[in-house]
Amino acid sequence: MRYILVSSLLVVILMVLSGCGVQTEGYILKIEDEILIAENITANDYEVTKNKSITTLQEEGVRLTYYKSNKTDNLKEGDKVKIWAKGKEQTSYPTRAGAKKIEVIE
Repeated sequence: MRYILVSSLLVVILMVLSGCGVQTEGYILKIEDEILIAENITANDYEVTKNKSITTLQEEGVRLTYYKSNKTDNLKEGDKVKIWAKGKEQTSYPTRAGAKKIEVIE
């Protein structure tokens, strides 16, 4: 019993230390030096959101994040994506983070 408990604890610790990264979904609003993502919105929300200013979106409570990635060739504005963040998220608005992986899901 003790062996199972210790083994389970080690697996959890290794998962945490391996940097599994935070994962989120959202729509790409802009692609420039960084990718601006409106997180956790629907396709209908994206259509309403895509032309609004960052200030307006902040007032409306939309979570925006700029992700830094070198792999943007297959991405375009309006894509729904799943993103695995890497490193520490900066607490500005919009927040900023690195992207370990970006996957188009729609």
